[in-house]
Amino acid sequence: VILPYGERILESWPDEMREVQDSWRDALFDAPHLEQPWLIWTRSFPTAARRGRLNIKQARKLADCEELRHLTTIGLHGDMSKVAFASVVQAPHLTRIRDLSLHCFSVPAESWVNFAGAQLFNAGLKRLAISSLEEQGLAAFLEQRNLSGLERLGLRAFDVLPDGALPKILSSAHLPLLTGLDLSRSVLTREHFEHILAAGLLPQLQELDLSYIPLDQSWLDEAITADAFATVRKLALWNTSLAVEAFQEQAVLEHLPMLQELNLGNNKLYSQSLARLLAPSHPELHTLNVRSNSLGKDPQHLSALPMFPSLTHLDLTSNHLKDAGLFELLKSPILSTLKHLNLRHNHLGDPGMEALLRSPQLHGLETLDLSVSRPGDGVIAELSKSSVLPNLTHLILDNSLISSAASAQLATRQNLHVTQ
Repeated sequence: VILPYGERILESWPDEMREVQDSWRDALFDAPHLEQPWLIWTRSFPTAARRGRLNIKQARKLADCEELRHLTTIGLHGDMSKVAFASVVQAPHLTRIRDLSLHCFSVPAESWVNFAGAQLFNAGLKRLAISSLEEQGLAAFLEQRNLSGLERLGLRAFDVLPDGALPKILSSAHLPLLTGLDLSRSVLTREHFEHILAAGLLPQLQELDLSYIPLDQSWLDEAITADAFATVRKLALWNTSLAVEAFQEQAVLEHLPMLQELNLGNNKLYSQSLARLLAPSHPELHTLNVRSNSLGKDPQHLSALPMFPSLTHLDLTSNHLKDAGLFELLKSPILSTLKHLNLRHNHLGDPGMEALLRSPQLHGLETLDLSVSRPGDGVIAELSKSSVLPNLTHLILDNSLISSAASAQLATRQNLHVTQ
């Protein structure tokens, strides 16, 4: 009934909005046939299986559904048998895939080898993410010439011995357009990184994700200062065991002149470590994530954080700042260009929050997250004034235990959306 009326709307939707939602996907797999006329407008089909397994019957439904011939994005997540895996990767209709995620943890190594040249891995593929590859599978994929158009490659949790065939595998890889590399959750040693560096992959990268790897900090220091990451614009070092002594060289970011996004979350950095790392002259950094570190251990160094002319997003979630840390942070010029500031779960009291609201550096702020705090009546009264943080449009107070009267008071401020 609604399909004829929806055709014109669907045709005008951008590809990123044409995704099959989880509830629809499950219903489709439960139906006798996967074919539905409106699926022809689908561009993204994530197939994370319920109960963690995509069975053979579901895989064959997916492979045989001609209505999915316009898909450009597909994700296979969960356990799969080698028969189910073979059905999907050899699907005759999936010829336009540009973005492919394969996190299939039970697929045997020989299946990756046998199907590395399958239909799904077509010459137009731009983004490929694979989990839990062993040496044979990695070699089979990187030797494929039909992957020469890849722009981003994810090899999450891959398992290759440093003294194995990694140098040979990397030297045979033909990835001239590669600009993004995700190695997160992999077991990588200094030897691995030296092989990757010797293969010439790093100098062409714009995005590099090393999250969840217990990095050798001395190697990382050496690699950055040797300009191995000189072209990187987005660097993720989430949960990489960076600690107080990380980055011994002053202002090491000066060796990353094109950096725009830096994720240092979930490490053990103190404020002094962070101040040592950041380069005040760095011109393009716009997003800095330092959540879940230990900046509150030495709050006196927060005032030394420099200004970045392009910085708009700063995430300081869960750093135990308390009011003492916030007072020092407010002395730093790092706040002066911000549009989005996250101070969630920092044990802030009313004195600190009131000082924050009075800070002249934050006049450009548009989004403020004070979740998991208990703002008192004075803080609420200030926030309800349009003259306080005049550009603020979104205030986040999740789990902040404010009263219904306080909520009503905040609602009187025009153009302010409050999430709680």
